[in-house]
Amino acid sequence: MGPGGGGVNDRSPGEGPVLLAAGPRAAEEALLGHLAALERAGVSDPACLAEPVRVVVPSASLREHVAVRLVARVGRPVLGFEIQTLHGLALELLDRAGETPLRADVLFPVLVRRAARGQPELRSALDALEDGYGAVVAAVADLSDAGFDASLPVHVEALDEALAEAGLPAAAHARARAVAAAAATTVGTLNELGIGRPGVRLARAAALLEEQPARLPSRAVWIHGFADATGTASDLLAALVRHRGARAIIDLPPDPARPTRRDLGAAFAGRLVARLGASPTGPLHEEGRGRPVLRTLRAAGTDAEVRGVADRIHELLEAGVVPEEIGVVARQLGSYAVAVRTHFARLGIPFSSRGQLGPADARARRIHALLDLLSSRESTPSDRWLDAVLRFSPGARADLRLGLHTIGAARLAQVAAIDPALHLSGDFDSFPLPARIGISAAREGAQGDVKPRVRRCQLKGRLLRAGVARAVRASDRLAAWPAQAPLRRHLEQLRDLAQRDLGWLHGFEFDTLEAALAGLEAQLPDLELSSDEFSLLVRTALRDAGGAPLGGAGAGVRVLSVVEARAHTFEQLFVLGVNRDAFPRPVLEDPLLPDAVRRPLEVLLPEIPVKGRGHEEEHYLFAQLAAAAPQVTLAWQVADDEGNARAASPFVERLRGGDFDVPCDDVPGLQAPPERSAGRPRTAWEAAIAEGLFGARVRFAELLALAAEERSSPETSGVDPAVLAAGRMAVVEELEDRPGLEVLGPYFGFVGPQRLAADLRANPVYVTHVERMARCPWQLFVRRFLGIEPPPTALGMVPDLGALVVGDVVHAVLQAIVEQVLPRETRTLEASAEAVPWPEPEVFEALLHRVAADRVQREGLGPPSFARVLVEKARPLVLAARQHGWPGPGAETSCVGAELEGAVDVSTLGAAPRRVHFKADRVDRSGAGLWLVDYKTGKAKTQKSLLKNVARGEALQAAAYAFGTGGEGRYLYLAGDAGGGSAVSAEACDAELRAAFEVSVGTVLAALGTGSFFPRLMEPGKDVSSGRCEYCEVREACLQGDGGARARLGRWSEAGVARHAAEAAALALWRLPGASG
Repeated sequence: MGPGGGGVNDRSPGEGPVLLAAGPRAAEEALLGHLAALERAGVSDPACLAEPVRVVVPSASLREHVAVRLVARVGRPVLGFEIQTLHGLALELLDRAGETPLRADVLFPVLVRRAARGQPELRSALDALEDGYGAVVAAVADLSDAGFDASLPVHVEALDEALAEAGLPAAAHARARAVAAAAATTVGTLNELGIGRPGVRLARAAALLEEQPARLPSRAVWIHGFADATGTASDLLAALVRHRGARAIIDLPPDPARPTRRDLGAAFAGRLVARLGASPTGPLHEEGRGRPVLRTLRAAGTDAEVRGVADRIHELLEAGVVPEEIGVVARQLGSYAVAVRTHFARLGIPFSSRGQLGPADARARRIHALLDLLSSRESTPSDRWLDAVLRFSPGARADLRLGLHTIGAARLAQVAAIDPALHLSGDFDSFPLPARIGISAAREGAQGDVKPRVRRCQLKGRLLRAGVARAVRASDRLAAWPAQAPLRRHLEQLRDLAQRDLGWLHGFEFDTLEAALAGLEAQLPDLELSSDEFSLLVRTALRDAGGAPLGGAGAGVRVLSVVEARAHTFEQLFVLGVNRDAFPRPVLEDPLLPDAVRRPLEVLLPEIPVKGRGHEEEHYLFAQLAAAAPQVTLAWQVADDEGNARAASPFVERLRGGDFDVPCDDVPGLQAPPERSAGRPRTAWEAAIAEGLFGARVRFAELLALAAEERSSPETSGVDPAVLAAGRMAVVEELEDRPGLEVLGPYFGFVGPQRLAADLRANPVYVTHVERMARCPWQLFVRRFLGIEPPPTALGMVPDLGALVVGDVVHAVLQAIVEQVLPRETRTLEASAEAVPWPEPEVFEALLHRVAADRVQREGLGPPSFARVLVEKARPLVLAARQHGWPGPGAETSCVGAELEGAVDVSTLGAAPRRVHFKADRVDRSGAGLWLVDYKTGKAKTQKSLLKNVARGEALQAAAYAFGTGGEGRYLYLAGDAGGGSAVSAEACDAELRAAFEVSVGTVLAALGTGSFFPRLMEPGKDVSSGRCEYCEVREACLQGDGGARARLGRWSEAGVARHAAEAAALALWRLPGASG
């Protein structure tokens, strides 16, 4: 009978409590041999099944693994066995004793921080740091798990001696003592609350077993998979050995580089062996061990490393290897989660990942947003608040997010302070956003400068009001949250916040939160907590809530972390990330309770963790993995994802100098040429990329159609993949640079002449369009004829209030001053002049503010406060215009009108003259002639450079004014300094200027008529990019930056061969003197 009654002890006379095995396969073989014998005894004598054979393991994944191995070993279903984790066994003992386990784990970090804050030595060092007290939690947990008790004089004396022996500086000495005091306070509080210290379940289970061993009926008990354990865990294991006759199988793996001797990491498990009453130098069980075959893989980057492993797993599966016999292990699996999911899915590899979460999904992000809201309260970024709200559809959420950024509400409190009436247009009850949703065609029969109308995305008024209302409720609740309250009161507040203010009324988020809060209510007393302590408590309880598992629940290739993979065995094992500073992990000392203090305490507290022994742990884990399968492949990176060089792990370097050769394979990159990746399984999409980079065009076209079909989605289900691929191939043909390809097509702006009446080129041509065409034909085509605008930047930076926006405000204000007296609809160039006074100061300021506010609101540039910035930037420029047009106090100007239109006829190359229109900012009459003024707020040019600029196709407006009216055209360059700016004029009698004007404008009009809108990717005669490209607003819609396109354009221009009228016009425009400006 087992000690304490109930059951047959499996330990034979002379057998010790610990069986040492040389590696995980030998340990598993020893365990299965004993379990198989017990199973046969149960078959022979069914009475034995009254009490189970227990196998205690450290993890749920190992529990499942041992169960599978046991069934496979005996070849039939198995009865009378209980395979359970140590925590599961502790819960069974508590349940058998009629005790309810309380949760010290979630409360412990809260109470440690509270106790640490009460220690002046810690408060002075940590209070100013973000979560500085978090550093105390680990140190206190180590002391608590080791059994440190400040109420025992012997423990206090031991601590004093350890501190004296450590020789720490005075401040560090005081902090270490303060950590011990915080530990004592924490444990005392937990005891007062009836919860006990962390590990209380294990400690209480051990005590119950000590009191009455029969509480755990068992025919035999085997302990498997442990190499180390905390103080309370080792206490329970030792109690099993003493009172239930348990035997432990401890793995002491061989040195991977010297398989005939034990690994240096065996010392890591030696302490547990001694704790269980055996010698770590005893004989090893080696049956079933065998020397594994080791290989290495090296790759550049995470994706290539994982794909190299996935390719080899695919080969194994094709060869008939059972997926569950293949393992993939990483020291830290999180950094590999996305790559594993991606490449295993591409190759159809089934896999499971017990206990490992994948990348956070929308539900997990929403729960984490709630936690952030609870921590930051009214200062929570508006983005995070929106992430937590459930009552908005994805589209409404996106519009509201962009609208809040545009308004400038970056925090929840700022959202709650919004007055929607200040931002919504009265006509449409909406707020314009800096995003476009399409282009409307020009209106039929419209007059003047007609162009496509860009339709803006609008934030609906009801959505803005609903969002602000929810923000007000959440902000008010968070502001009124009690600074100190019982736990139940905090829980009520959180439920109200989630349900009433965030819309968590049902569904996954509601269920997850409610389960966590109900657990806290059931397992914790109603103690007083500050709001920050409650936030930490909930964050701890919901730490892993909502995340989707990385893989399946058990079937398929096993993907595990190193810790989860302890004692697992495989037929084929792949270890990822065997790089320096990854495996082995960097080992750091505790800054508050260093090893110099911990080591002397081992005499009294043998279970206190010594951080420096982390090196032994890393050696042990690696050696165990290297012996876990007959075939083990170690993968490592020669470069990270950014291309920075990485070194192999010291473990790999030791293998290279070991007793046998370790082959190393180089993994080709995902886009490697065919000769380096022959035989690699590929998806159609991957094959198309490789073929496009290195293969034949015909094969690429075939694969492109397959790739389009493979990656089709509901949004593209109505598109024939073959048609889509053919369209893409046509684009490739047009864009690809290859010898002999000098003919330029539509992607170089050759769109052909006007064919339809709806073509926008049939609309009047304005002189400003001519200037833009001379500067860059492609830019004019994209902006004017396609209506494409720069992408919005409201989420990335402050809206642009640069020269263009300021100039628009200046023009609008000066126009309004004139039109208050001379309405534009009643004025023409033939009208008589009338006196226009400068407005009174208060009228002027009101006008300036109104125009700026209208511009901000209409264009969605930002919150109303941005109008004040515009006012301050525009005011000095408007006053500079006053100095030239209204030179003295109370002065008036003799004005014909503002924004008046006219035209000038210009000859084109080989075609009839064409009329070019213009619009003058202000028209004055002097005697019998007209002065037509164009306000400029940019860099001033000189009178001397006017002829040169006109010949280049620049500065054409003043010349057009003069030649169209017979008067004088003027540029008025405004400046905010004392001088007020300068003027440059063009006169109708200037024959040289007229000739230059005719040539440059005629050249542009010819290119416009033939549809030659080439991009100026380079200066004529120079193989360098145009300086203008760097600041182009639509550079994302251009071939800019494409070296092949620039080379092709250069060959075309150097050849100078005009194959048709469009090329002739384009070459003439290319060589226009303005191109060298």
